[in-house]
Amino acid sequence: GNVCGAFKEDGSFYNWGCNINGILGNGGDENNGGHVGTPTLHSAAGTWNNIAISQVTLAVKPNGTLWAWGMSYQGVPFGGYPNYPQQPSGTTPGKLSSPVQVGSRTDWHQVQNIQEAGWAQRTNGHWYAWGANRTGTGIAGGAAYSEDNIVQNGPWDLNTQVGCGQQGRSLAKSDGSLYTWGYNLYGAVGQGNSSTHLDTPVQCGNLTDWKASDSGGNQNSPIL
Repeated sequence: GNVCGAFKEDGSFYNWGCNINGILGNGGDENNGGHVGTPTLHSAAGTWNNIAISQVTLAVKPNGTLWAWGMSYQGVPFGGYPNYPQQPSGTTPGKLSSPVQVGSRTDWHQVQNIQEAGWAQRTNGHWYAWGANRTGTGIAGGAAYSEDNIVQNGPWDLNTQVGCGQQGRSLAKSDGSLYTWGYNLYGAVGQGNSSTHLDTPVQCGNLTDWKASDSGGNQNSPIL
């Protein structure tokens, strides 16, 4: 995308890039402070356990709370256009220029997202997803568009590595097995064809030495 971010060894978080709709989460936007061309401190060490960057950034604090900033796109994370019913009062609809807490739960473990859908895993092992559901890629068990429903897809162990792409998803479990699902354009789900679309995770092959996975656009990219 248009934004980059990185943790330093001391745990501090830096980001830089395009700041349209406040997606850097530094309190400004394209008209107030502008874009940032060099890595700039966003958060002090110990502020975040896990961050997933896209048009809207999702982040988990050490106390297990879930936070977001940037453009609320396709209902991620506060419901849909034009009212964004779950967005806190006093914030600009569809735009968050500073981190805002999502809900009140304190048991979030990790997050992952893309422009159109957000994923967050709770300590119970379930992954929760909301946003656009393009042929099963965002929400489990169907292809219907959903803006603000959070559903569980799992359970998965807490060491699961999830990859989120626009057309497909992949999960590498801690036992080394790999699961994929979503829209199978160009064979993106790795099941040996380009015609079988998957609404729920299906094991991909029988190898048990997958370490991590990532997805982007029309492809999945697991790592051995």
